Amino acid sequence: MNLENLSPTSEANNASTSMPGALLGGVAAAVLGALLWGIVGKVTGGWEFKYGAVVIGIMAGAGVALLGKGQSPLHGIMAAAFGLVGIVAGKALFELLVHSGWSMGEHIAYHMTFIDFIFYAATAAAGFAIAGTPAGAPVLDKIRDAVPMLRTS
Repeated sequence: MNLENLSPTSEANNASTSMPGALLGGVAAAVLGALLWGIVGKVTGGWEFKYGAVVIGIMAGAGVALLGKGQSPLHGIMAAAFGLVGIVAGKALFELLVHSGWSMGEHIAYHMTFIDFIFYAATAAAGFAIAGTPAGAPVLDKIRDAVPMLRTS
């Protein structure tokens, strides 16, 4: 594996990428995703919308790619990591808001099912696909079209 290809400033990518922007976008997406996961869980009385995990991955990918001003494998890895942080933090907030009387073992068992691991993987895959591959470009274009302040001149 050629590690130079991971760099957002490699020949395959635009040299004007912003690593601080990518970090900020990933952190913002993880925090927003976690808050949404916890609040939706509280408002619905404890219902977890598993597909929301994929949405958090998409948010992380978009945040990293848009504020990082580019797509690269490194951006994809960052987005996958921030997506996972967002979903784990969201599940922790969900537990605090909905199942506060449970033991630690009950909390862990509740979030270690096979389907949870499928959606953890889907979260990371969605983040990587948006920020780390050309396949994410159409999604980013739609987001830029919907949010005028993200359009580049």
